[in-house]
Parts: sequence; C-alpha cells; structure tokens
Amino acid sequence: MSRGIRFIGVGVFSTLVYFAVSGSLMALFRTDPKVANVVAYLVGMGVSYFGHRHVTFNSRGAMRSEFMRFVVTHSVNLILSTLLIYCLVDRLGVNRYAGVALATLFVMASSFVIMQLWVFRGCDVPRPTL
Repeated sequence: MSRGIRFIGVGVFSTLVYFAVSGSLMALFRTDPKVANVVAYLVGMGVSYFGHRHVTFNSRGAMRSEFMRFVVTHSVNLILSTLLIYCLVDRLGVNRYAGVALATLFVMASSFVIMQLWVFRGCDVPRPTL
C-alpha cells in the first residue's frame, strides 16, 4: 500500500477523532469553538503521531527527535488553525462547524508536506519483511 494511501487512512481516522471530540464539546457543552479546537487537536495529535510513525512512515528513527519535530509541526498548525477559526468564525461570521472544517483541511495539507520533508525524513527505506 502506498504511503499516500496510508497517510490518508491515518489522517481520516485522526480527523474523525478530532471532529468527534470538537463536535461533542461544542454541541454537548457549548464549548467555544477555539477551546474545542485546542482540546480536540491535542487528542487527534496523539492518534496522528502514533499512526503516522507506525503505519504511514514505518519509522525506525529516533522517537524523541521525531516526536519533537512532530510537536513543533503541530504546534504551529494548532496556532494557525486557531487563528484561522478566529478569523472565519469570530470576524467573518462563518458557521462554526464550517470554520472548523476549513481549519482541518488546512492542517491536513500542511501536515503531509511537513511530515514528508522534515518530521519523518529518512524513512524511505522499507522495513525488511519477515
């Protein structure tokens, strides 16, 4: 299975986790969309890291350095996605769910590029099969 398909599979799963958490927080607890975004993002980030490390990139690299690059990448994405939600929802009046969906698309696209080029670099060598 190609890396792109695995990335999409892990991404879809972690995105579903993100939507479930953020949607539940907003619908059940009337949580502000920015707060729901942060909480859901952190939960989805854990799912995403382990999925991409083990499924997408089959990484055997140093977990500590990869995890730190992953955290930096997603911290920047979290800040940018929260600012995007702020601009769309609070400033432009876009529906809160549409704002979260647009921020999600942004994060998915930027994450793939950065993970491929920086976070899991050097993972092009396939693992030996047993």
